[in-house]
Amino acid sequence: MDSVESYVAAARLYQACRRAGKTPRSSNDCLIAQIAIEHKLALLQDDRDFVAIADVRPELRLYLIQ
Repeated sequence: MDSVESYVAAARLYQACRRAGKTPRSSNDCLIAQIAIEHKLALLQDDRDFVAIADVRPELRLYLIQ
């Protein structure tokens, strides 16, 4: 997927989150999540937006910083 497609997919991810009632505070989080999904990467994070995004896209793998 090229960078333009990643941005489009991130925008669609943002819309899907909003439809599910889980609006992320930052659209950048959707872009980060989308790129992680595309490359099958896990995110090391401490941000509730990523948890909400993962509820909508369960293929997003998260590791919580404690």
